Amino acid sequence: MCIGNKHPTFIRYVDRFALGRISLIPAAVIRQILVQENRQLDADDKAAMDGANRSRVEEAARLESISFEKAMERRKGFRYLY
Repeated sequence: MCIGNKHPTFIRYVDRFALGRISLIPAAVIRQILVQENRQLDADDKAAMDGANRSRVEEAARLESISFEKAMERRKGFRYLY
């Protein structure tokens, strides 16, 4: 029974619980999209390390006086956080 604008307490809690559960679905979908994007970025990085690109990274490492591994870390760029 509702009096005016006030709902019984349990209805308000059920509404909050339902909204919390509904928000999990888009969050899970967005997380899976970000995981897939990170995998694609990793695959692109591996594919880019052939011939000319590898020599460019080695040259940049030499010019900056850093190791090849450090240059690769810098080249890797960003990843999506999830």
